[in-house]
Amino acid sequence: MLWVVAGLTAPIVLSALLAAFVGARMQSVLLGLVAGVIGFAATFATSVGLMLIWLRARLIAFVETEIPLILNRLSELFGQIAPLKETL
Repeated sequence: MLWVVAGLTAPIVLSALLAAFVGARMQSVLLGLVAGVIGFAATFATSVGLMLIWLRARLIAFVETEIPLILNRLSELFGQIAPLKETL
């Protein structure tokens, strides 16, 4: 959860710092605004891309480890239900 919060707040903080730096350096509010918007877009796209890569890795790990266990448990459950059905 902390990584998600950091990934969503980092673009805002970094773009504000970039806008302030460029605005002070070039003595222009408009250039600072443009640099801030471009910086926000770049850092936001990067952070979302990294989060999607992490999510994909977690999903693959879940599919490789948990799905076979769930299917095995369901198979055992059906194996226990079949004899009960025959006795009825």
